[in-house]
Order: sequence, then C-alpha cells, then structure tokens
Amino acid sequence: MTGSDGPKHVLVADDDEASRYLVESLLRGAGYEVRAVSDGEEALEAARSWPVDLLVTDILMPRMDGYRLVREWKADPALADAPVVFYTATYTDPADRRLAKDIGVDRFLTKPLKPQALLTEIRKLLSDGRPRAGTPKAGEAEVLREYSERLVRKLEDKVREHGLTTGHSPQSKPVAHLGGLVATRSIGQFSTLYG
Repeated sequence: MTGSDGPKHVLVADDDEASRYLVESLLRGAGYEVRAVSDGEEALEAARSWPVDLLVTDILMPRMDGYRLVREWKADPALADAPVVFYTATYTDPADRRLAKDIGVDRFLTKPLKPQALLTEIRKLLSDGRPRAGTPKAGEAEVLREYSERLVRKLEDKVREHGLTTGHSPQSKPVAHLGGLVATRSIGQFSTLYG
C-alpha cells in the first residue's frame, strides 16, 4: 500500500479490453495512479512490484480468474490489506456474491455501472479507515466446492448460450467444450480434461 501521501494506486484486472480501458480512464481522470492488466496472473505480478491500494477485478478471465486471484491476494501478507472490488457482468447470482464475500471481497459490483457510482464505491473503500469485511470467512474445502459449483454453472450457461454439444461417457455429463477445454461433472465431482 502507498500510504496517505500522493495519489492512491489502483490495479485494474479485466480481460475485456474495452471494459478495462473504461475503468482505467475513469480512475485516471479522477486522479488515481492506475495500472491495468488482462488477467489474475498479471495482476499478482504487477501488485508484487508496484504498491497497490485497491484492486478492481473482473471474475471471468483467462489463466487465472477473479476468485483464484482473490484467494492468492488474501493469502499474501503484502497484499492482503488492500481492498478488493469485483466488477463483473457474468457472475451475478446471489451465490456468486456469497462466495465473493466468503473469500474476502470487499465490494461486489455488477457491470455496467454508472461512472459516478463506481467512483463513489472506490472512494468509500479508499477513505474508510475501518477494518474491512475483506478477510476470508470460509474454509478451504468449502470455498473449493462452492467455486467448482459456480464454475460448472457458468460453463453450463455458456453451453446453452452457444448451443455446444460434446460426446460423453455414461459416467459423466459434459458441460462445455470450449477451445480444447472439456469440463465434465462426474458423480458430483468436477474435473477438467485437456484434449
């Protein structure tokens, strides 16, 4: 974290270039120092080399999604105190919000949000000296189970949305075949196969 002198540093992680640019431009225009990246892995790399006062991240991103990013963020003592905002258009169910809170997300905002409303939420988080809700609350096994359920649900939604189908064995129900990634649900267990 940068301390109280000078502009606050905000890290923005979003794989959608237009969305990332809009948030970055809005924050720069409001006087914040901003660094923008396209996924969770890049966000962790940037945060470990640049002091961050706040993370604004999408959830659905390649390589490392927002849920995994936050779990690693909160586990790192150098990053854990910086508040986290989920800003998403995909994960919008009450169960998504509950999981976000359980892993330590401070604000859950749904895209699109009016620019002034987004700035207001960011200002509140950065000016609030009180302890935040951003401490993970759930156990590892519970988080992994919830995370897997949320991921499978989103993959199933994408399959329905795009009318995708795959062959399957009697033991598993395919839920997606996107770009060589096949996700299946077998007897209540989530697994990922590459093929």
